Amino acid sequence: MTIEEAPRMKTGPSIRGFSLVEALIAAVILGVGLIGLAKLQTIIMGSSGLSQQRNEAAQIAQDKIEYYRGYSSLPTTPGQLAYADIVDSTSTETLTGVNTRYSRSWTTVECCFDNTGAPICPAASCASMMRFKQLAVTVAWTDKTNEEHSVVLRTIIGKLDPNLDAGLVSSP
Repeated sequence: MTIEEAPRMKTGPSIRGFSLVEALIAAVILGVGLIGLAKLQTIIMGSSGLSQQRNEAAQIAQDKIEYYRGYSSLPTTPGQLAYADIVDSTSTETLTGVNTRYSRSWTTVECCFDNTGAPICPAASCASMMRFKQLAVTVAWTDKTNEEHSVVLRTIIGKLDPNLDAGLVSSP
């Protein structure tokens, strides 16, 4: 056998694969990525809870507005909410929601329009017959991190006879 015919031995590392150092670096990178994902998931869950509380607070405020808008007569009538019963006042109550307690406060003020159409509140100095009630409802709560939040809804309630509304929906 000649030298040229003999099998050659390979010199140096020619084995393919990963070294222990490469595997450890990959594990560290994967671990950092997983920790980041876990933190992101926590932030998303917290944001979702606050969004749910804000939505519930808006619904609580809207319920009070709809209560006052649902008056059934202009003059005071026993057993019914009348426009005349909506007096200038400020009230507060505490309500329990799905996962927190809310404080709902509301203020009603009688207002009117002056000759130029600008609102005047309160209406004590106004001789105009164009009167309306201004209603502001605030719902406040404290979240799990003891941060205070609030939702404020404002509306006006016109002095319109509810009996006239029936003519708009009745068939001929």
